[in-house]
Amino acid sequence: MHITTSGGLGVIRDNFVARMCKKKGIKTVMHCRFGSIKELYEGKGLKSRIFRNNTNLFDSIWVLDRRSATYLRTIPQLGKKIELTPNSIEVPNTCDLQPKKYNKVGFVGNIVLSKGIIELTKAVVSLGQEVELFIAGQGLEVDINQIKAIAGDALGKSIHLLGHLNNSDAVRLVESLDIICLPTYYPGEAFPISILEAMSRGKLVVSCPRAAIPDMLTALDKSMCGILVPEKNSEAIKESIIWIISHKKEADNMCKKAYEKVKACYSTEVVYDIYKDNYRKLVCKNNKSNNSTDFI
Repeated sequence: MHITTSGGLGVIRDNFVARMCKKKGIKTVMHCRFGSIKELYEGKGLKSRIFRNNTNLFDSIWVLDRRSATYLRTIPQLGKKIELTPNSIEVPNTCDLQPKKYNKVGFVGNIVLSKGIIELTKAVVSLGQEVELFIAGQGLEVDINQIKAIAGDALGKSIHLLGHLNNSDAVRLVESLDIICLPTYYPGEAFPISILEAMSRGKLVVSCPRAAIPDMLTALDKSMCGILVPEKNSEAIKESIIWIISHKKEADNMCKKAYEKVKACYSTEVVYDIYKDNYRKLVCKNNKSNNSTDFI
């Protein structure tokens, strides 16, 4: 039985299913699709108590990011259960890696203020007409109005609110941009697919060190294939864009490394092989050790 969980009230359901499966001798996987695992495990509330109990009940625990895997593996009774299992996307066989001007920045996703959209808007406004920001997504009217107020006279000039786009239009937008910026401090941030999509199109990603994001933006050679900025810091976002524009060759190389990373580690066929290996280890009676492959 494979259960995905977000760490919310669904932990109650997870507990019920795990107990039922134990009685019937069914192997169980708890696939954690959230990034605040350490915080939940160490919490004092009802959800935390149930979650801790669930980690003991399930036979295998899959997590998205290295921080969570490293933390849980330090807990003696859990160590051998933990599998680092990333999200995946269909990665194009080729992408456009031609040199970029880096004057077109995009935010694609639900417009939630804790995704850093206010800080990003402030940063681009402060750069003047040199850089354009394209914001695609839907959100609460009150949040949209905040963005409009911060954009001021730049709205429709260097700040563009595009609203909700269907998937094909969103992909075309990403392909037309140079930088995808997700300066998120969203509490439940885990493994943003928008970052993988950007990497798969050879775009430079600017984001914050939450959950799996540092793993995602670490290249195969252990250098950076994206830029991490502090949370809630519009000045840091501005400075990162200025650096990119001033170091175009370095930025182009990071885009190349980002595509290589997503192709090697997060393409559907690669991650499905990880799934199959995890399942194989779970059902193999002679498995005596945890030999999981860690993809960062």
